Amino acid sequence: MKYKFLIAISVSLLPNYTFAGLQVDVNSEPGTICFSEQNQNPGAYPYRVVLCGPVDMYGDDLSYYGDGACDSDLTLGEFEVGSCYLGVRDGYVVFCDGVGEGEITCDYCDIPNKGEVISDWGELGNNIVGRTLCGDVGGDDVFASENNWTCDVDFTAEYEYGCAAGYYQSAGTGASMTCTRCPSSGGVYGTNSVGTTAITSCYMPSGSSFSETSGSGTYIGNCYYVN
Repeated sequence: MKYKFLIAISVSLLPNYTFAGLQVDVNSEPGTICFSEQNQNPGAYPYRVVLCGPVDMYGDDLSYYGDGACDSDLTLGEFEVGSCYLGVRDGYVVFCDGVGEGEITCDYCDIPNKGEVISDWGELGNNIVGRTLCGDVGGDDVFASENNWTCDVDFTAEYEYGCAAGYYQSAGTGASMTCTRCPSSGGVYGTNSVGTTAITSCYMPSGSSFSETSGSGTYIGNCYYVN
């Protein structure tokens, strides 16, 4: 019995942070301290729940928030990235970061610049592709500072159109453009990169063979179309 009594004492003396870790999720209120260790140690610089929005402003890739998601087993001692991603709620990106009281939350939200690509090329039909660019972004830094841990900004999207790989723009504009297959040489069609529109972007790739009235052979470099 004495031996068991000593074990009970040793367990009760273990510090609380042994079992501490992430204590928030995507539904936690902005400003909530993310890790229980930081609640137990007032001197620690806390990571808090931060909201950045609108989520559409960030497009396809949220990797700029750190090296990964805030895992439920993540502890402060394992937290070696500048932030971690909790999810999306009510149009906001929700994550943990070290935004201090009085700091401008938007400074931590990595807001894209005007014209920055925020989505990959997507098929729109008829060999037309489109992607989204960041348009005008506006916000009030004073408002963002007074409302800690939430960044509200106005955002407008811009759209860019192009042709699928192997096609060029032969007529029309925007979503109504006509995309025509790159010219051929000896029955072999040229190619180009997705999104390009000029016929001069079409080329016969290096190493491909050709055969025509003037002879046959192999291209030793990319051979571009010339108007």
